[in-house]
Amino acid sequence: MNGIIEWFARNGVAANLLMVTIMALGIHAVVYRIPLEVFPSFELDVITINIPFRGATPEDVEEGVLQRVEEAVFDLEGIKELRSEAREGSARINIEVEKGVKPRTLLDDVKNRVDAISTFPAETERPIYSVATHSRNVISVVVSGEISERELRHYGDRVRDDLIALPGITQVTLEAARPYEIAIEVSETTLQQYGITFDDVATAIRRSSLDLSAGSIRTRGGEILLRTKAQAYVRDDFASIVVLPRKDGTRLTLGEIAAMRDDFEESPIQAHFNGRTALVLEVYRVGDQNAIDV
Repeated sequence: MNGIIEWFARNGVAANLLMVTIMALGIHAVVYRIPLEVFPSFELDVITINIPFRGATPEDVEEGVLQRVEEAVFDLEGIKELRSEAREGSARINIEVEKGVKPRTLLDDVKNRVDAISTFPAETERPIYSVATHSRNVISVVVSGEISERELRHYGDRVRDDLIALPGITQVTLEAARPYEIAIEVSETTLQQYGITFDDVATAIRRSSLDLSAGSIRTRGGEILLRTKAQAYVRDDFASIVVLPRKDGTRLTLGEIAAMRDDFEESPIQAHFNGRTALVLEVYRVGDQNAIDV
């Protein structure tokens, strides 16, 4: 070590060249290699499972979903703590991972166990798995105005699409916005009048509102794929669903017996900016993107 220092002391030009080289490499790394961000994103040692169960009470969610999931995964190695939460219409399970265990590896084992459960109620939807991450937005964009909630949501979606279309921006989330929802209400008197049950109505909606592949037909000109597109999205689509076909050829549709509301989910989400209703768009840095450029 002393010999190296002594050599550089006698050769000042070489020492200066080395210093310039180190500085140049550092500047190059800062400008071109190291991404600038407001706060680093990192994964937490927590696996989250969300299972929608529309229309279910917390008690139904606990008995029909949570107990089955807990019984399926509790003995997996690498689980430090398991916390379950039964909500109205959904189940949430948080699995804390022990130190030294990779969350992604344990996630695969959890997914295999939960996907193998065949006793979930028919109304449950496909589980959503994720490893909890901590990320901070680069900038927030506020859209506000003295207009209706539907118009504000429309403009919020347009601004989000315009932001994502910009070069260098790949992730924009819309916050403080209630999800769209179509509420369908059928009175008990109406059900008795037509001799049907609420389950009949739900079954009719479930069977009719879907896109279904029906195979293919081979012809001399090529292969034709068959697919029905009947997924309902708006009120008029649901109103035309047939609930009860009659012997005389007439049909009872959902629009004739149900009160339908094409609006937003009834959740207490509100945001205001300068006294006006607002939506917030959060712009995030992804991958090697630079926070300053974003």
